[in-house]
Amino acid sequence: MPLPSLSKTWQFNVNQTVAASGTQLTNNRSSLRAIKDSLLGFGSTPWTTRYSCDSVAAGSAGDGVDRWDSNADLVWSAAGAQSWYILKQAGISSNFQIGLFLNVASSNGTLLTLSFSPNAGYTGGTTTAKPTATDEVTLISQTNWGGNNVDVQQRIHVMQSTDGQCTRIMMCDTGVFKMMWMFDKPGNPVTGWSNPSITLALASNSSTDVLTTANLSSAANVRGFGSASMSIFLTSEARNTTQLKSVFTVANSFSGEFPFFPIGLSSETASHVGRHGTVQDLWFGLSSLADGDTYPNDVSRQFMQAGELIVPWSGAVPGLT
Repeated sequence: MPLPSLSKTWQFNVNQTVAASGTQLTNNRSSLRAIKDSLLGFGSTPWTTRYSCDSVAAGSAGDGVDRWDSNADLVWSAAGAQSWYILKQAGISSNFQIGLFLNVASSNGTLLTLSFSPNAGYTGGTTTAKPTATDEVTLISQTNWGGNNVDVQQRIHVMQSTDGQCTRIMMCDTGVFKMMWMFDKPGNPVTGWSNPSITLALASNSSTDVLTTANLSSAANVRGFGSASMSIFLTSEARNTTQLKSVFTVANSFSGEFPFFPIGLSSETASHVGRHGTVQDLWFGLSSLADGDTYPNDVSRQFMQAGELIVPWSGAVPGLT
C-alpha cells in the first residue's frame, strides 16, 4: 500500500545513547533520567513535572519541582527511603498523569512500578511511601521496566505528537526492542468513554524483543480506564483467526509495497466490552521484517519497523545497539 498520511505532527528525541558505564545501576539511572528529560524537553506540549521525590525530600502535589537532577537522586527501596516521580500530560486528558516509583529493592535498578491516573491525579507520597490516585492503574508492579541487568550500551527513542496526545518510548540494545511504553489518546473513541486514554508497558531486562505477536495481539496488554481498569486488545485485519501481518512474508505482488495495517482497540473486560476506537499513527507491519527497517527505502526514512509495529520516524538511521 502507499505510505499512510500521518494524522499528527511528530517531534523526536531518538538515538539517545546510554553507554556502558561499568555498572548496571549507573546505566539504568541514566536511562530513566534520559526518558524523563525527553518528556519534559519537547518543544510543543511537553509533559510537565507534577511533583517528585529524591529519597531525601518529598514534594507536594503540584509543586512542579524536578528532584531527579542527578543519578544519585534515583534510590530504590521496598520500605525505606525511595524515589518517585509524577508527570502530567494534559494533551491526553486534562489531568492525565503517570507515576514512576522506585519502591522495590533493586540493586541494579532493573525493577520499578509504573502506573497511570486518567483523571483523578496522584496525591500524598513521602520519602518512604509512593503517592496514590483513586483511579490508579498499575502497568508494571515492582518488576522489569527495560533497564538491563548486564553492562551494555542502550539506545533510547522518544517521540511525541505536537498536540501531546501520543507519546511512545522505546529502548534497544544488541539490536532488539526490549522496551516500549505508550501513553496515548485513542482515535475515534466511542461515546460514553470519559477521559479516554490507552497505555502500554512492555519490557524485558534481557536482550529479548518484546514487540511480538504474543505481546501485541494474543494478549490484552494495553490498559485503559472506564468506570474501572480495563484490558484492551490491539486488533488488525485477519483471515481464519490469523492476523495478516503473520500470514504474508513478502511485499505485495502487484505494487511491490509492504503493508501498513491500521490498529483498532477492543476490550472483553466485564462492563467495558466492545470495540472502543483506534490507535493514532501506529500500524502493524509484517512479522517477517526486521527491527530498524525504514519506509520508504530511501534517505527520508519516514517510518520505522519496531518489532511488529511501524512507528513514525525522524529520518535518522535507527540506532539499535
